[in-house]
Amino acid sequence: MFDIGTPEVVVIILVALVVLGPKKLPEVVRAVGKAIRELKRSLHAANDAISGEDERIEPKEHADAHSKTEGAREADSRKENGT
Repeated sequence: MFDIGTPEVVVIILVALVVLGPKKLPEVVRAVGKAIRELKRSLHAANDAISGEDERIEPKEHADAHSKTEGAREADSRKENGT
């Protein structure tokens, strides 16, 4: 996603250390880590919910298609029987 190498990461850490200071930096990094972890959990939950809906919808569509096929068969058999 981002093309960040080791030198860029070192510069980002040094700038953060200068701006935030050595006492605040661990707190900020911990908070950012928790936020990212929570975002990942939410995205996984949303993805699972969407996947679950797809699985629930698919069999219903399959059942509808199956019932339409059965209806077509009945109509064909009526035509053959002349009713």
